[in-house]
Amino acid sequence: MPLVISDDRHQDGLTSSQIRFLHQRLAKRQDVRAMRILFLNLMPHVLETELQVLRLLANTPLQVEVTLVRSLSSIPTPGGEQQLLDHYRSFDEVRSAQYDGAIIVGHDSEVGGWVGQPTWEHFAEVLNWTQAHVRSSLYIGWAARAAVSHFHDLLPWFLPERQVAAVVGKSLQAGHALLGGLDRHIQLPVARATRYDPSLLQGHDELVALVASEQFGVHILQDPAKRRLYIFDHIESSAGMFRRDVRKHAAALGRDPAVDAPAPNWRAAAHVLLANWLDVEVYQPLSLSVFADAVTAGAERSEPAPAGSAAPA
Repeated sequence: MPLVISDDRHQDGLTSSQIRFLHQRLAKRQDVRAMRILFLNLMPHVLETELQVLRLLANTPLQVEVTLVRSLSSIPTPGGEQQLLDHYRSFDEVRSAQYDGAIIVGHDSEVGGWVGQPTWEHFAEVLNWTQAHVRSSLYIGWAARAAVSHFHDLLPWFLPERQVAAVVGKSLQAGHALLGGLDRHIQLPVARATRYDPSLLQGHDELVALVASEQFGVHILQDPAKRRLYIFDHIESSAGMFRRDVRKHAAALGRDPAVDAPAPNWRAAAHVLLANWLDVEVYQPLSLSVFADAVTAGAERSEPAPAGSAAPA
């Protein structure tokens, strides 16, 4: 959340110190409702993923109203399945709605892979829908890789085999608002067979690489103009989820499945990243939009009546 300042004398100092602020005249006019967030969950362990993402959303001072979507079709969520909230919808049920933000989490085996797979057409429809119905979008895992392919025609290098490891990534943008509060190096849970080498971003001036590593290239990518954030790794994963993936991967390769995964040190970074996204990309634009609407409405009410018109009774 930004600091509230009463005058402009400290503005330059706060800006140079990378401290976000809001002028008092704007803060006094803020009357912002709860942010409406669409959460499309395409992960195989549905309830477990929902728990992790909802924990991240709930750990901020901002009010969030979440609409959970589990299906790309008109088939509703099975009634017998355990539910955390009562906002479950199919995609067809939310087509006409508007949202302040969207979080889309996807897994390769659930969505069907890359362009040309049977379900790609449905997922591309969702991506196109967000452009007119969502203020800011956060894509995680396969959903991020699919989205950068769809919106930016950007495909990664494919590695010889899928890698599952805890990798240390380095911040590439000192002072960036979305990275505020993070250390320069953060751990990320990687489970993929792709690498986004920084050289792939040549000719994509609309994209900003935020975090990268030597082994996997870019991990976090932003499209500032369109308010899209792409996180290629499942930062929402719990320690248990990640250890299970490590052991499953080891067993598939004929290695000792009992091998322990590294201690999960990405959870704090996940909380900070999501809180920054909510604040910078969703809440602040919403609050300023509400202020602008109020100013416009006030100006319209204060306009003088046209010459010759009758005064109201």
